[in-house]
Amino acid sequence: MISYGMMEYSPSLRSLILRGAGLKLAKRLVESGEVKSLDDLPKVFLNQKIGLLDILEESFNRIKLNIYECMSCYHTVPIGRTLCDFEAGLIQGIIEELVGRNITREIYCQGLGYSFCGFEVVFE
Repeated sequence: MISYGMMEYSPSLRSLILRGAGLKLAKRLVESGEVKSLDDLPKVFLNQKIGLLDILEESFNRIKLNIYECMSCYHTVPIGRTLCDFEAGLIQGIIEELVGRNITREIYCQGLGYSFCGFEVVFE
């Protein structure tokens, strides 16, 4: 409720706060050893009840992944924008800690009418 309330008053502040929270959790997960490689991501997302993560494509300059039943937007009605800033921050942070600097964008979201959330990670 707080997250959706923030969207009405300041969508950009909401995005910054949630992405920052995801980045912070990512750092803790890597430092604690819970995440040691990209192969650990699906298990962590399941254990933390964030969603069902599927890594679709990995290459030297790009990673594509989907989240099904995402905790930020599962069963929401389409509102014309992406909603999963926390998940984007978490993905960006984990990959940054393990591989290097990147830009993580959410391309597909239930907020846009899709049945899943799709992210693209591009390395700088």
